[in-house]
Amino acid sequence: MTKNFKFDGTEGGLITEPAARAMIQNYKNSPSITWNQGIVGHFFGKNIIEELLGEPNAKGIRIYYGSKPSLSSGTLEPQLILVPVDENGDDLIANAKIADISRPCPDFCPKTTSLATP
Repeated sequence: MTKNFKFDGTEGGLITEPAARAMIQNYKNSPSITWNQGIVGHFFGKNIIEELLGEPNAKGIRIYYGSKPSLSSGTLEPQLILVPVDENGDDLIANAKIADISRPCPDFCPKTTSLATP
């Protein structure tokens, strides 16, 4: 089901390096968890992506898989962690920004077209 929601480019949020590491470890340590649990995609607004790409020496973004406890149920839910990357392919994590807090589909799905629909 699609929620009536307008994306405005502000979606996504910054998290700390320890929080990112914990989510990635949750994912690595839980092979029995189905990664997507019905989630077909995540949306990040342009503001957070531009903020990451604005980091000094950033040449792109690496996306890691992670999971964190759901606020409503406490069960692990999938999450993506975005990290700026330098020209050597190294993560810029020392004092750099790391993003999370995307809008998952479902519930925030496209109304008409999607790569996830046949």
